[in-house]
Amino acid sequence: MTSVNYFYWVEDGDIRLFFEPLSPSPRYGSDPDGLVEIMQQAGFDLRDGGNHNLFIGAAFALAEHLTGIKVTPQLLEKSIYSCGVAPGSW
Repeated sequence: MTSVNYFYWVEDGDIRLFFEPLSPSPRYGSDPDGLVEIMQQAGFDLRDGGNHNLFIGAAFALAEHLTGIKVTPQLLEKSIYSCGVAPGSW
């Protein structure tokens, strides 16, 4: 099974950080290295070829750090989700 996931940190329309959680070493955006220490604390292994087995938990921990919102099972179960499609050039 193959999966492609992306993590974006966007502030006031500026993509500050963009990376694939399964392979977090190549990072992009206007501040790609600004959260390196926090990413490591969250559980990302930033070494090339490092252990990337915990990337889902690390991505949630990083999102919690950035938003200040703790992701709990209750939050995920009781939240109302909306989605939409934006036109793109892909």
